[in-house]
Amino acid sequence: MEQWKAIPVYEGIYEISDLGNARSLRKYCVHYMRPYKSRGGYFMVCLRKNQSQTNNYIHLLVLLAFIGPRLDGMQTRHLNGNRADNRLCNLKYGTCSENREDMVKHGTIPHGEKSYNAKLKEIDVMFIRDNIFNYSDEYLGKIYGVTSGAIRSARTHQSWKSIGNQLNL
Repeated sequence: MEQWKAIPVYEGIYEISDLGNARSLRKYCVHYMRPYKSRGGYFMVCLRKNQSQTNNYIHLLVLLAFIGPRLDGMQTRHLNGNRADNRLCNLKYGTCSENREDMVKHGTIPHGEKSYNAKLKEIDVMFIRDNIFNYSDEYLGKIYGVTSGAIRSARTHQSWKSIGNQLNL
């Protein structure tokens, strides 16, 4: 059976359930809130109080209401690797290294083009590797808007290890 608890700081206004559902406690009715997905793939809801609003991650609200505040240096872990599964039984506070181990175990570490800070695309890296002797690292760095060191790392397989050399056009 679904259990509900008040969201701290929003007592009497909003509640969160152990299944990851959020609801607003209006004067005459209860309104179930529709979460939206962040760019990172996590579900969020917008909470309003005293003329201000904040966007909040569902997984953080569940742990805050049912477990308590997160300690410094701790992160929220999705134990099954599914960012959309915000049930209390799937959530836990943990260290950065525990969270990283979970990501390795579930294969959810973003790499290549999916990495948040990637400036090159796979086809760019293949072109760079196929043209080792045709262009300098400095020239290619200017073309792609990265440093010559980034070009050198891609060319020598220090980065972008998941893709091969051959550009088949």
